[in-house]
Amino acid sequence: MVKITFVRHGESVDNLKDVWAGSKDSPLTNHGMRQAEHLALSFSSLPITAIYTSNLGRAQLTAKAILAAQPPSNKVPLHTSELLQEQSFGAAEGKSYKVKRNEKMTTAEHYARGIFPTVYNRNERFPGGESKNDVAARARRFLDEVLMPYVWQEDVEKNADESGSSDDGPGLPKKPIHIVIVSHGLFIPELVALLAMKDEKMAGKEADVRTNVRGMRNTAWTRVEFGFKRTEEANATVEKTLKIRFTHVNVSPHLEKLQRQKGGIARLAHDPAQKDIRTFFAR
Repeated sequence: MVKITFVRHGESVDNLKDVWAGSKDSPLTNHGMRQAEHLALSFSSLPITAIYTSNLGRAQLTAKAILAAQPPSNKVPLHTSELLQEQSFGAAEGKSYKVKRNEKMTTAEHYARGIFPTVYNRNERFPGGESKNDVAARARRFLDEVLMPYVWQEDVEKNADESGSSDDGPGLPKKPIHIVIVSHGLFIPELVALLAMKDEKMAGKEADVRTNVRGMRNTAWTRVEFGFKRTEEANATVEKTLKIRFTHVNVSPHLEKLQRQKGGIARLAHDPAQKDIRTFFAR
């Protein structure tokens, strides 16, 4: 089974505001960087095959912290993908989401006045932005183009090992595949739900999966094991079906002892030039 860990980025400046914060490149706060560093330390002894991150800076800094904490002997590739970025709120980016809809005004009139009440339909979008279904379409591309090839690779290697045709010889253990994905609070539930729908036993539970994964804390993570399960039928044929197993959902043990710095420092935007992250792991 392929292990996939979904990580939400560290706290950003806009996370502390009551505003629509999606594709705008809001930087990590100083506290957000410390969250990322503590997460990275907790992952430092965890074998990782590859790290994929959103192209937005807050996710990239979180991913780079994870990479920096890996031992030098583990040459982990870091890939950046626009497919992993947060939902775009278009014209609503940076605007308050706490405003209430005026029943005497049309939606267009709200937007013309810079008022962007919450939308609940998965097909609705703010001007120039994305709907939930648009985000799901991006997530499906990442699933099909990036994640599924790892699943097929793991299945081929397992077949070769069981048949004795592996170059390494039969019976030798293969290095497990573990993919870490650093993304965003609204995108991750869409991707996890689509992944779960590959398992026929999860049919009809897509909305439930999204709900259970939604609300991840900054740098919290969710982990699944995903791959093909073989079932031998009575007629000696072997049926392969995709299965998913949730091992962790929205966990953040690395934050238990982390306290916010006092005096407002924690809320300030992190300046990468102030301290090379490698000095943190050299202690």
